[in-house]
Amino acid sequence: MGELLGPGRTYTRVTIEGGTTRTYYYSTNVVTFDEDTITLDTGGYRTALIRAHMNQAAFQYALSFYVDQRNQDWFVRTWAGTVPFKKATLTLDRSTLIMP
Repeated sequence: MGELLGPGRTYTRVTIEGGTTRTYYYSTNVVTFDEDTITLDTGGYRTALIRAHMNQAAFQYALSFYVDQRNQDWFVRTWAGTVPFKKATLTLDRSTLIMP
């Protein structure tokens, strides 16, 4: 059974299976991570709430990224630098996200 996160604990759920953690906002799997990669998925919805849930997962699981927005453009900020987030999904290599 997944763990619920966030205010009201009603819209976000987490599943952990075979070393892979998935966080969902409603039915959208917004963050999936394992020991090697992190995949961010907007589900086609570029909203402040989707971004907030991605950042919530990053904070809760110490994933070393922050999703930001300037005007209509999304970016992912990491210790290694800033990556444009232009498509619906973005996969990050966790080995490049460590603090120098």
